[in-house]
Amino acid sequence: VAWVTVPDPLTAIATLSTILFFLVYADHVSASEFPAEKKGNREKALEASSRAIKWLIAAVLACLAALFTKETAIVLPVLLFAFVLILPESFQEKSGSFAKRLMLALRESFLFLAVTAVYFVFRLIALDGKLSSDTQHLEWKTILLSWPKTLRFYIKVLFWPMRSRAFSNSSLINSFSFQHVLLPLIEVICAL
Repeated sequence: VAWVTVPDPLTAIATLSTILFFLVYADHVSASEFPAEKKGNREKALEASSRAIKWLIAAVLACLAALFTKETAIVLPVLLFAFVLILPESFQEKSGSFAKRLMLALRESFLFLAVTAVYFVFRLIALDGKLSSDTQHLEWKTILLSWPKTLRFYIKVLFWPMRSRAFSNSSLINSFSFQHVLLPLIEVICAL
């Protein structure tokens, strides 16, 4: 891999499939909320619920495929959690307290978090129990101090993709400074 952020069609397909399957699942969940007084409505509700579970399984498997193609797909559980938290009406939660919406979002994203945990287990096995490969020998201080400048670079490339390169700019920061740590952090916060 020359540059880990190069777009990958397999990851894009798996990521978009996860989102699409989850949206269809949400649609079936809202459709399964029929009043159960009549026998016909109860059967319709069970059928819609069964279809919803199939779409949820498809979304979870697509999420796992996305994680196995590229580790940047790790944002999927967070994205789906945010979707449910912001739009709870998709899950028949019309109005409720923030705590109620938070519990709904946790419940609906639990399987995706579990799949992410499975991915981390496979990653630890593949890397002999380490979080990263042996090629990276950076101190945690350097990683934390370099994080804002690196994020600023990626946001800049996202919005203004000029001067493509095979490798990202490696700007390792070893000591705290306004210009190299605080200013990039402020710029990242403003961009977000």
